Amino acid sequence: MKQVISHTLAVMVVGIILPVMDQTAAHADEKTGTQWTVFAHPSDPKGASPWFIKGHKCSDGEWPKFISSSAREKLTGVLRSKPFAAPETLSFWLIGHRGHPAYPEKFIHENNFVRLVDAKTGKELHRVYPPSADVAQRFEWNLSGIKGRSVHLEVVDGDNNPIGKGYAWLAVSGFAPEVVKVASFKPVEDSAKLDVAKVPYPNPVATRPEPKEAKAKPAKPVQAKANKPAVPKAKNPVAAPTQPQVIITGGPKRGVFPEEGAGIHAHGDLVISDPVNRRGALREKRHSPRHYFAMLPYGMVWYHGAPADIRDLPPGIHMHGRFLLPMEGEEETIPLTEKLLKNHENHRYNHAILLEDDVSFYSRRGRSWKVLGFEQGGGPAPRLKLSVEPVGPEIEGGINKAALFDIDDSTRVWKDRQLVNKDQIKEGMDVQVNLTWGPFDSLATMDVWLDETSLKANREIQRQRHLRMIRSRFLPGWVDEVKNNDTGGGEVTVTFFGGMDQELYDDLRKSKSLKICNAETTLRSWNYHQEHASPATVLEKKEIKDPPLGSSGLQVRLKVTQMLDGFRPGWVVRVKGPWIYVLLPWDEHIKDAEAYEKSRKMILP
Repeated sequence: MKQVISHTLAVMVVGIILPVMDQTAAHADEKTGTQWTVFAHPSDPKGASPWFIKGHKCSDGEWPKFISSSAREKLTGVLRSKPFAAPETLSFWLIGHRGHPAYPEKFIHENNFVRLVDAKTGKELHRVYPPSADVAQRFEWNLSGIKGRSVHLEVVDGDNNPIGKGYAWLAVSGFAPEVVKVASFKPVEDSAKLDVAKVPYPNPVATRPEPKEAKAKPAKPVQAKANKPAVPKAKNPVAAPTQPQVIITGGPKRGVFPEEGAGIHAHGDLVISDPVNRRGALREKRHSPRHYFAMLPYGMVWYHGAPADIRDLPPGIHMHGRFLLPMEGEEETIPLTEKLLKNHENHRYNHAILLEDDVSFYSRRGRSWKVLGFEQGGGPAPRLKLSVEPVGPEIEGGINKAALFDIDDSTRVWKDRQLVNKDQIKEGMDVQVNLTWGPFDSLATMDVWLDETSLKANREIQRQRHLRMIRSRFLPGWVDEVKNNDTGGGEVTVTFFGGMDQELYDDLRKSKSLKICNAETTLRSWNYHQEHASPATVLEKKEIKDPPLGSSGLQVRLKVTQMLDGFRPGWVVRVKGPWIYVLLPWDEHIKDAEAYEKSRKMILP
């Protein structure tokens, strides 16, 4: 009797609830309950639903029914499935586009996608973009690491077809296992009032105009600003400089380390490298102009988690940097034009205080990556993707959400200090990576470290390389104070720059006799680097508490037998510790006034 009553009540409740659900754009199946809910996209909160049922061709030649937005490309919307327990794997058909293929640099976006979301926390677990094709491709997610977790699907169309040329839709079908039924979906009337979904929307399509040929316009003189971030106002390609150079002032002063937080963060692939003068260029995207830079004399480089120099960095490696305005006296080092700064104001910040590869940037801040699995991408350039999510704190300028990195057999995969095949990468592993540019401005893996032992071995190799370089070229710093003796010689107080290995500073702490020579802001010394460096006796050592970025905190007062012309407050020097005698290659020195003048300005390729 109780079972009969319960069944009767259930029928009455369903009879009451379903009409209400239909009014709120939820779609039900009489056997499984609510299957799909339609939401408005945040870019158009009052917009109508784009979703309807339509047949599309699949790569296997079949034409199944899809939930599609292909015939209503000016509309946007979000389709959310019912929650379900994550299976071992989930595969489905996906077709559609993410912008006009004729203008990839302008219109390839991240607003059309399918994602898997944790039903309790709302955290995104997997994401895939439409293959930019009119034939559906099969996608599969490995969900073994989250099997049984309550999840739901979201199909997001965030492209409102602003230029009216299509390529602004996507469609899904054929979920296996059939956690949700495509056939249960029924289109929503245009008059239906939809709730607004909370979905990522980083790149509004509607505000991007159709590409037009750039036309030069007269520009007002560029006003220099203090060390505050400048946001680029446009993304138009910049032609080779033809305008008079712009002089940027207001950067750090000689002899004074910058305040904490000064400058801006920028990143990109190292595409130009001048190791002798410690300069280079980063390129963020395929059509971005190169961001030329010079290292500040106290600028620090990290590679594989150890101190490094520009000469240690392989071409094409993805780097993160902290960039300031030019230091006093270095305003003309990097040539700039008004045309460049009009569209890329952040290029005025072109003197680096910090430059790090990805593994240094993330690991030194307590970040690693958890492997979610592999995904096979589609579209015109299908690539295998390594799916990861960040583990650890959010980082300014870093990737703070789940990501897909290209991976292939060129990737070096490290385990137990040896190179292994990429099939050794398993779901659930915590890994570290180094990245480089990939097709369509993706990021591709150069190195993947599967354990701390392997990364530590790479780090130690780089540390030893760094020790060898500095011991042959001397430890850099600058002069704080000078006292001349009446009978020749005098005293020179030096603060050493930061970012070097602690072993080098310890060598100087233990020494009573040193040698010192003057150098330039590139850290290049003159041709009497080794032969004629002035002998010095340590009079006093001082440790500066909480030194600013760029400073080691170690200061020494030296008695020198010969007072060189370059021993002036704020000028750069290099100090030799108890290290072996080495003669450097001639072109690393500055040999005369002509060489000095050439070294003062970066020659752009």
